[in-house]
Amino acid sequence: MSAHSVADKNVVVIGGSNIDIAGKPAGDLIRANSNPGHLSFSSGGVARNVAEALARLGASATLLTAVGDDEFGRQLLAGCVAAGVDVSRAHTSKRYPTSVYLALLTREGDLDAAVSDMDVVTELNAAYLSRHRHLISEAELTVADTNLDKPALEALLDMERRGPLVVDGVSASKVVRLAGLLNRVDVLKLNRLEAEVLTGIGLSDVGSAMRALDQLLGEGVKKVYLTLGAGGMVWGGSGDGVPEERGEVTLPPMEVVNANGAGDVCTAALAFSILQEEGLEESARFAVAASVLALRSESTMPPQLNLLTVRETMNEIGFV
Repeated sequence: MSAHSVADKNVVVIGGSNIDIAGKPAGDLIRANSNPGHLSFSSGGVARNVAEALARLGASATLLTAVGDDEFGRQLLAGCVAAGVDVSRAHTSKRYPTSVYLALLTREGDLDAAVSDMDVVTELNAAYLSRHRHLISEAELTVADTNLDKPALEALLDMERRGPLVVDGVSASKVVRLAGLLNRVDVLKLNRLEAEVLTGIGLSDVGSAMRALDQLLGEGVKKVYLTLGAGGMVWGGSGDGVPEERGEVTLPPMEVVNANGAGDVCTAALAFSILQEEGLEESARFAVAASVLALRSESTMPPQLNLLTVRETMNEIGFV
């Protein structure tokens, strides 16, 4: 399928948007101490990042999100428009400020800890989703993050949808909202911590990751992708007449510049591959290659991300 035909298909992305503030120390991180380093500010939020990445890859993305009636909110929406994302249905809250996500990175660029102020997402509720029921039902693909509370997730899952639903786990604290709902999820993307919380299985190696994957498939998820940091990704599932299959994709040794946002780019790349009607393994490879681009970038959203650069990265790391 061509990128042009993908651009003719609308993807609806539902969830959080926020301003990302990342702090990276110049040396080893010392807790309970002021660490000299570098601070960066960027547009973020899982759903917002996924929508922008999809637009950069060539898809037509509509973002259902909530921001405050403030300068940060206007900045976020303007950035989405500049990236080619439709935000005409985004909600502007009169009660809460725009969400802010504060990340503390290690010297190597990995996430050490984060704090998020995201009260505004409570207004992404079932009533808001119901107002956009027709848009969601007609989308070729829907992507949702677990910034939505459980009633909103249940309302979304109750809706008739033309295309599959991809869910991103977001964080260990929020992924628990999927408990009891997994048999209604078409595609689930989790990182190591999210998978551990949802399954109760410690992911210490590929074998344990595969056990967690099997448990999630056994609970009714059709397709599962588990990211393992430097360990790459394991994937599995069935559907569309394809028998159940499993596999893993390994990452080449590399220097991580900034891990913040790589998971969101991965989710977007998976969604894009689904639009292209790619198989499980090809989707996993495409998503990992897109993640490599993000891991090498200072920005949460790599400015060089597009369909060509992802395919070039696939060639570089031996995926094709």
